[in-house]
Amino acid sequence: MPAMPSSRTPTAVRVWPAAAAVLVVVTSVLALVGWAIGSEGLKSVLPGRVAMNPATAIAFALCGAALWVLRHEAVDGCRRRIGRVCAGLAAVVGLQKLGGYAFGWDLGCDRWLFPETLGSNAMAPNTALYFVLCGLSLVTLDARPRTRIRPAPLLATLVAAGSLLALVGYLFDSRTFYGVASYIPMAANTAAAFQILALGVLLARPECGPLGILTSDGAGGLMARRLLPVAVVVPLAFGWLRLAGQRAGLYDNEFGVGLMAGGTIFMFLSAVWWTGRALNRSDAARREARKQLEEANRELERRVHERTEELARMNRALERKIADHRESEEAVRQLNDQLEEQLAQLAIANAELAQQSSENEMFVYSVSHDLRSPLVNLQGFSQELGLVVADIRTILTDHELPPEVRERGVALVDGDMAESIRFIQTAVLRLSNIIDALLRLSRAGRVEYRPQQVDVSETVQRVVESMAGTIADRGASIVLNDLPPAWGDATAIEQVFANLIGNALNYLDPERPGEIEVGCTTSSTFASNADSSHPLRPAHSFYVRDNGLGIDAAYANKVFQAFQRLHPERAAGEGMGLAIVRRVVERHGGRIWLESTPGVGTTFFVELPARAPQSRQQQPPRHDAIPRQIPERNPSDGDRTLDHCVGGR
Repeated sequence: MPAMPSSRTPTAVRVWPAAAAVLVVVTSVLALVGWAIGSEGLKSVLPGRVAMNPATAIAFALCGAALWVLRHEAVDGCRRRIGRVCAGLAAVVGLQKLGGYAFGWDLGCDRWLFPETLGSNAMAPNTALYFVLCGLSLVTLDARPRTRIRPAPLLATLVAAGSLLALVGYLFDSRTFYGVASYIPMAANTAAAFQILALGVLLARPECGPLGILTSDGAGGLMARRLLPVAVVVPLAFGWLRLAGQRAGLYDNEFGVGLMAGGTIFMFLSAVWWTGRALNRSDAARREARKQLEEANRELERRVHERTEELARMNRALERKIADHRESEEAVRQLNDQLEEQLAQLAIANAELAQQSSENEMFVYSVSHDLRSPLVNLQGFSQELGLVVADIRTILTDHELPPEVRERGVALVDGDMAESIRFIQTAVLRLSNIIDALLRLSRAGRVEYRPQQVDVSETVQRVVESMAGTIADRGASIVLNDLPPAWGDATAIEQVFANLIGNALNYLDPERPGEIEVGCTTSSTFASNADSSHPLRPAHSFYVRDNGLGIDAAYANKVFQAFQRLHPERAAGEGMGLAIVRRVVERHGGRIWLESTPGVGTTFFVELPARAPQSRQQQPPRHDAIPRQIPERNPSDGDRTLDHCVGGR
């Protein structure tokens, strides 16, 4: 199982592959610059040593570019192919040089650049081998074979070990470590570049190679991170010091070996003690964490037990609630059954009520029609009686009768008979007005409306123009604000505003100039009585405001009832106007209400739909029993409808 990367070294693991790629490319570029300008320091780093071959520098540049491109595992296909091509070219360079050494197949690519200054410089055999290994490790960096051993870390580890031996050889001046037989040895900067490149490949995928142990969070990773620097640095340092002291004549060979062995032992013991103490602290912390975890588990078990008991109690309570809910559902079902029975009874009652309403309307119409003939006879006979009374008075005046008989006859004719005739004529006129009002109220519920978009401003303007004479007689002023259109029957809406404006004119206060204002307050939505499929419709709230006598709050609802009059002395009528207005507005799906202060004035509000229902098309025109023309109004007439239906409040 691969070791998990340590959370302590994420930055180094992430940064080192990119840094290694940059360092390798910079080293190769410096070597090429050294060959170009003839600088031995740039070519070989160590004076008098072998210089890095130009082909070696080119191969390092290819490997560095491949490592830069492939350093992240999540790389797209195009970039991955470019990186593998660069690594493959570097491996080919090393492979052809190895073929030249082994079989004489050398193409001489290591002598293509700067041939006049190369001399005997060539790519070393071990250098060519390491390029083959590095190129293959980069090409197979993300390869996942069926076996657990991945090729890329193994190849990079071989390069790292070989380049480390070469660096040790240069440190102790032993050609055996960095050279192969009598062939040209590996350059020092070449060995360093291979070491950097190999570490970069290993750290590009640290979880798959031997460096995964160094980056893990376990005890092995902790021990490896502490002992690895000691294992590498201490032997090298003491070996170099021993060799340098012996060459300087400070001590002989035996003393140097003993000093090196003792120092190495001491340093390793110190490192082991330091690592053991760290492991003990880590183990103590782990035991403390385990103890806390066990306590947390016990606490969790206790809470789970308590929660389980609580859930059991809640479950029992829920079961009781479910039982209660079932009982409630049964009760609701019974109530629904009762409600359905009541709805069925209500439907029957509504049907009977509709039939009774129709019969009542027919009865009102029939009675009104049947009463007109007697009324006409009464009116005609009362006129005949008036003529007869006039003839009798003429006879009493012209003929010679005794004074007491003449006086008695004139007193009867001018007194009782004339007053009786006036009473009869007044009663006939009042009864005729009541019959007309009943007919109009009956028509308001039976008329077929032709709904359309009505220009309310134009409608109200037409109403005001028809009342110009009455407005002038009352000395009133009317202010007309901008009014939005409404949806309804044009004649019915005109009748509504005619009644309301006429009502305002009739009940102005004679003590101050009359002022009437017609406007619209708000736009909102309302529940339509006429369209149950669309309970919410946009509406406009129109108002007619006056500064008249006002209405007491006790009579605010009574004024909309038939035959209710508040100021009968101010205007004639039967109190049917506002009742008809309310019935017309309700048939449009709207509503009407008022706000009033006695002695200050009254405001009537009428809410009408703003537009047609969206789900219904405009109905075709139908026959309408309401007169389509507004008759001329008598300025002295106090009626509150357009067709002589007198009202009052």
